[in-house]
Amino acid sequence: MGIMQVNQIKNRLEQEYSSLIDLTDIKGENKENFFLTRALAAYSIQCLCEGENSEFANSITDGSGDNGIDAIYYDRHFEELYIVQSKWNHNGDSEPDLGDIKKFVDGVEDLISLKFHKFNEKVNKRKEDIKEYLLNPKVKLKIVLVYTAVNLSNEARICFDELLQKQNDSSEGTFFEIMNQPRLHASLIDASASEPINLEEIVLTEWGKRSDPKKAFYGQVDASQISNWWKSYGNRLFTKNIRKLLGDSDINEEIRKTLDADPENFWYFNNGITIICDDVSKRKINGDNRDYGIFDCQGAFIVNGAQTVGTIGKYAVLGDEGDTLNKVKVFVRIISLKSMTEETLGLDEKFAENVTKNNNRQNKIHNRDFVSLDEQQKRISRELAVENVYYHIMRSDEVIIDHQNFDLEESTVALSCAIDIDAATLAHREPGKIWSDTNHSRYKKLFNPSVTSYYVWNTVKIFREIVDAIDIVKKQVENEQEAIVTYGKELIACAIFKQIGTDKIEKNKNETQTFLSSANLVDLVEKKLTFIIGIIDEYGNNIANIFKNFAQSKEIFERLQEKSEDTKDSFDDSFSIDSLIETKLQGKNKLKVKLFNFDNKISGNEIAEYTFNYWIDKMFNPETHEIGVVSNIHHYLKGDIGRNERFLFRISYSKELIIEFDHNSYGIKYTSLLYGIEEFKEWLASNVTGEKLIISSDGDIEKLKELNSFIQS
Repeated sequence: MGIMQVNQIKNRLEQEYSSLIDLTDIKGENKENFFLTRALAAYSIQCLCEGENSEFANSITDGSGDNGIDAIYYDRHFEELYIVQSKWNHNGDSEPDLGDIKKFVDGVEDLISLKFHKFNEKVNKRKEDIKEYLLNPKVKLKIVLVYTAVNLSNEARICFDELLQKQNDSSEGTFFEIMNQPRLHASLIDASASEPINLEEIVLTEWGKRSDPKKAFYGQVDASQISNWWKSYGNRLFTKNIRKLLGDSDINEEIRKTLDADPENFWYFNNGITIICDDVSKRKINGDNRDYGIFDCQGAFIVNGAQTVGTIGKYAVLGDEGDTLNKVKVFVRIISLKSMTEETLGLDEKFAENVTKNNNRQNKIHNRDFVSLDEQQKRISRELAVENVYYHIMRSDEVIIDHQNFDLEESTVALSCAIDIDAATLAHREPGKIWSDTNHSRYKKLFNPSVTSYYVWNTVKIFREIVDAIDIVKKQVENEQEAIVTYGKELIACAIFKQIGTDKIEKNKNETQTFLSSANLVDLVEKKLTFIIGIIDEYGNNIANIFKNFAQSKEIFERLQEKSEDTKDSFDDSFSIDSLIETKLQGKNKLKVKLFNFDNKISGNEIAEYTFNYWIDKMFNPETHEIGVVSNIHHYLKGDIGRNERFLFRISYSKELIIEFDHNSYGIKYTSLLYGIEEFKEWLASNVTGEKLIISSDGDIEKLKELNSFIQS
């Protein structure tokens, strides 16, 4: 690709935006370059969003003092905020300058931290709207780099990787989109009436077929095939009436997690893909043998599974492990629209419409929907209803939050802030994770038989008063201070709960004055803010990320408690499993996902949960050890020799948690280095049967602690 493609992109920009881009701030002879840079930013948003070109043009922030950001656009339909940097190069042969990339990344972090004093008038005119988007936890951030060259340096990619690493410390809420010359040029074809897509040489394994009323084939394909479709055709794969499905980032995140942590089980967890086509035919190779077949589709469109295809495609494009996709099997249906009888020759367009609509009508089920089945939630709701207080567990757009009504989200955040800083941090980062498993300790420490309905309601009311006090202070401050009281709301609330004393929260009657009369909440918030603003720069992170980081939040919280001499509750210095995994595996997102997956597997088994927590807290030291995780965990010493020569033990789970010291995996023999310690062999002979330590009782946990003394030595 080269100058011809760039000129075609330029022509499209002139056609689409010649009368829409504001250049009144530009003086001199470089207006064309400014127009192309700004139009390119607007066009990149056009390629990613539904909307009007005039809206995209009005999102331009490029100009003096833009802090590296050329456009900011909010997609209301998907609740996504696009932050764009645009780089126009006439020849298409010069990749974006690293200095400009770093300026853009710094600008994104300044924007997230509400440092509007660093931005120009174009940004500040939209300050209140941008703040509203940034401070809404439901809004996803889309960081977009659009440029007319092909390549991007490794150094630039590292800058974006580090930004995503910080922003996505807990879960994927920030995404990076590259719109380079090939993708821009492909979009020119996407936007025009182009020839039909023919998907050829589709290899279906374990395939089957239907003949009536429509010809159809089904089976499974390797995800690597799907990634090739995406690379070749992009959004052209999808019919226009399902384009709007592509923005569901929650679904994309779950798909990505499965690719990372559980590729072998992808087929079981994913609904698959439905393709409609003008016609489909099977090649003669392998005959009617059902182990595999090769198929060709003419005029193909994907009508269900857009998130699956898009996520797999981007997984490959962003340079992730290609061999992972070869392990992933995806269920695929191919349905022909060709009529099979003389009376109805041609394509059955009505049938195509019905297939598309019915495959996409199912409502998405959220984690919180399953919580309504929990007996503790039902108990709290029943008991409060007697007092004419209504606890809404199920999701509903009709719930009104007032002096007699509250919902699951409010109770979860309030109880988390009253429990401890780890729980408060998780509630700020990812409340849905608390609801994801009602058997897990992160949920049970909030909702269990010992938590009375009065305590829940009183805690919610107190939390509302604290939030009201925070809002009063928020109206009096701006920039970094406003960011602190917004992003740090849960931390400040937790600190106030602990300072006044959660023992003052009434458990057996509807009453909050004992707690609320103990202090002036606005004064407490102001004092917390003053202290935090004095130390915030020590943490070398943007303000939003500091309050999503377990270790940094915990340290700030403890320093606040030490500052408050009249603190009534002693703070808990133990770490939750979420905090431990995030803290000990910083920068290793794939390993974190796999450990969280293992944690989910053992959920509900209290002894296994305790053991897993003890292992990562007391036994695993990231400075001297490393781990490998697929469905089980291998614990190694760090070193340059083969892992089987550095092996310490393996952790597996099947009803009970098992520690193994001698193991075969994929034809490789793993024998623990601990066998080189004579005292260990003596301990093993008297404590373990069959080279395995099975953790099923408190006594076994004591054995685990004895084992740790050998690990640490």
